[in-house]
Amino acid sequence: WQGLTEVNGDVKGVLEWGDGEKLYVMQDHDNDYYLHHDEYGSYSQRGSLFIDARNVLDPPDQNWLIYGHNMASGAMFGRLNRYRERSFVEAHPYVVLTLLHERLYYEPIAVLDIETDESSRRFFRLWEFNFESDDDFYEYMHYFRDNAAYDIWQEPEPDDRILILVTCSYVYNNSRLIVVCRQVPDPYAAPEPSPTPIPLISESEY
Repeated sequence: WQGLTEVNGDVKGVLEWGDGEKLYVMQDHDNDYYLHHDEYGSYSQRGSLFIDARNVLDPPDQNWLIYGHNMASGAMFGRLNRYRERSFVEAHPYVVLTLLHERLYYEPIAVLDIETDESSRRFFRLWEFNFESDDDFYEYMHYFRDNAAYDIWQEPEPDDRILILVTCSYVYNNSRLIVVCRQVPDPYAAPEPSPTPIPLISESEY
């Protein structure tokens, strides 16, 4: 996929989740273009996965949002609905985002539906990318904890990086299904070997 970046500089990485789903992730100057264009810039009804145009990747915002259509065929984020079942998350505990120079691992910590209509009592402002204080961070994150479909919560710390997957939902009007994830260390990395202890020398040996 790194070669594809030479064809289209909007390609930012590859997202892996669930049962081997693996798709390019794009980013444009707005959030409209990749609703209906593929990774080559060709028109496509299913569009592409894309990072919010307002997100900064380097240096990274604390909170990244990735959008994708909820396609009936299962394309794009059409299979994201499977995260509604706790058993699916338990069987697929990691989401992986590979960028050009790093590979990031995340664990889902909340799955829920939100409304995007500001006049709705269920409206939640999802579009926060950085936080002015720890209190702001916890207030934002605890909304997900308190409204999650089931309990898989792992308390994030204010310096954790967050990734939220977003697709259309039909639970409410103008609602979105979101999967909230926090970054974790590489779960597949070999543990660092323990240092070899220096043998003590007895007084007689000395």
